[in-house]
Amino acid sequence: MKKISAVLLTLTMGLMLMNGCKTSSRIVAWQMPDDEYAFIEYYQTNEGKALQGEPFPGRRIDGPTYAFSPEMGEVSSFTGITPNMDSLRVLLGKGLILRGTEGGGMHSRLLPYNNLPFAEGMLEVRSICSDGVRVQWDGQPILLKVGEPWINTSSETDTIPSPNGVVIIENTTTYTIVFHGFLKKEKLLYN
Repeated sequence: MKKISAVLLTLTMGLMLMNGCKTSSRIVAWQMPDDEYAFIEYYQTNEGKALQGEPFPGRRIDGPTYAFSPEMGEVSSFTGITPNMDSLRVLLGKGLILRGTEGGGMHSRLLPYNNLPFAEGMLEVRSICSDGVRVQWDGQPILLKVGEPWINTSSETDTIPSPNGVVIIENTTTYTIVFHGFLKKEKLLYN
């Protein structure tokens, strides 16, 4: 009995020593650095083309409220938004562009987000990973990689009565989503 106890004690000590010398094989989940945020642009372009008749003039919209310099990795806000920089995770540049019979101009704004997931229209930003940003568009899962635009285009024909007769217009709507990467918080500028 003493011999069995001594063997068990020796084996136990040996296992403890061998496991104590091992390096940890624990997997650590990727986390975005605290001094960075994910910058995504989400634009809708509405373009109209008269197929028949003389359409009414389209509406005009205001200009952009921010500028992005990919070379410098800088986003400059013209409206003075001040997100909580300690918890900022995603900055969404949302815009609308009108062309042709739909009107003219471009409007944009910056939307800061501190928590995931969040939704903006048909876009839902689900998570951030080292490979990119996982989103859903109208229920469709998408992995946005840095610099690779995701584009969704649809067209429809509309008939509009006017004092000068019937006007037929082809309206094309294009949604474009681009993940520009992880930018330094110190390069988010307020003008």
